Amino acid sequence: MMRHAAGARYLSTLSPDEPCVLCDSRDVVFQAKPKWRIEGLQLHQEASRACIGGSSINALWVYQLFGQSRLEQLKYNPIINCGIISGSAGVLSRLLHDIAALGNDKCHPAQDQGIVNHLVYGKYRNTSTFFTNETGPVLHCSYLVVGEFIEDSGILVRADGHIPTIVHQYDRLYGRQLG
Repeated sequence: MMRHAAGARYLSTLSPDEPCVLCDSRDVVFQAKPKWRIEGLQLHQEASRACIGGSSINALWVYQLFGQSRLEQLKYNPIINCGIISGSAGVLSRLLHDIAALGNDKCHPAQDQGIVNHLVYGKYRNTSTFFTNETGPVLHCSYLVVGEFIEDSGILVRADGHIPTIVHQYDRLYGRQLG
C-alpha cells in the first residue's frame, strides 16, 4: 500500500480544496475535460445491478480483509470502483492515508478496492457523493450490457446520447458487441 501513502503525502502538499481525479493509468480514457464540480469525496459506482456480494472477486476481497460479518453488512451495496475517485485534495489525502493504514505487506494491491468499499460504506458514507455508472461522469465497462452504449467514431455514447467524460476498463470491451 506504499502507493497510497505516497499519494497521500503528495496530495497533502496541495491546497485542501484543489480538485483532483485519482485514476488508473493503464485502462482509462478521458473522452472530454471533466465538466462536473469536483469537491469533497466523489465515488463512482460500477453498474447499479452489481453489488459487492454478487461479485465473487469483490466479495472475496472484503471477506479476506475484514471477515464474514463485514461482508454481510456490505453485500447489498453497489460496488465502488477504486480505479477512479475524484474530490478535493484534502479529503483524498485522508482517504489514501486510511487505505494505506488498513493495508499491510500481505495485502495484494488489487485488494485496495475491498478496503475502499469498507471505508466508503463506513467512515465516509455520509460525507461522500455517489455517482451511478448509468448517469455519472465515469463509465466503468465491466458490467456493460449490449445496447446500453454505442460507439460513435471511437467515442462511447450512452443510449440517451450522453457522452461519459471518463471511460474506465475499456479493455474489457474488446470483441464485445455494444449496440
